[in-house]
Amino acid sequence: MASDDKKGASGTEVPYAPAYPQQLDVNHDVYAPEKGEPQELPVKPQRSFLLRQVFWALRYFGVVVVVAALLVIPVAVKRDSAFTDDADPRSTDNLIFYLFLWLLVTWLAGTLADLAAMALPYVYRLLARYFNPAHQKYWRVFRALRRPIRFLGTVAFGYIAFAIVRCSRVPFRRTW
Repeated sequence: MASDDKKGASGTEVPYAPAYPQQLDVNHDVYAPEKGEPQELPVKPQRSFLLRQVFWALRYFGVVVVVAALLVIPVAVKRDSAFTDDADPRSTDNLIFYLFLWLLVTWLAGTLADLAAMALPYVYRLLARYFNPAHQKYWRVFRALRRPIRFLGTVAFGYIAFAIVRCSRVPFRRTW
């Protein structure tokens, strides 16, 4: 008769079953199945979460800076010709200046909107924790709406930036 430690809850004897169908060969770091050839374990290096986030932030910052630097080049080169009143009306210098200025402001507005859209779900979750914890679960909705929030923010930030440029007292206000 079997001993008491091998009996289940109903009092019947439980047959021995190994926890894993394959036995681990300690000497070779491979799984050795009961029958057949040993198989190697897939090795996948695990990086820490913080390290991945730092590399992602550096890559994001690098892309923003590189694109902004490429958009600043024509603005800086054509800046002097955009402020002159005696420029030929058929000249494309003003057009190039204002086109790249518009692209630069829109790019920076889109970056600000993207950063705001990325932070919004986590700010909402933090504030909901203190104001109404029952609404804390809705932070995922804001995370799913990141692209529409980014698009709306880009349009809003870009419009505000151009309204400021247009209403400011700079020499090129007459050309708008």
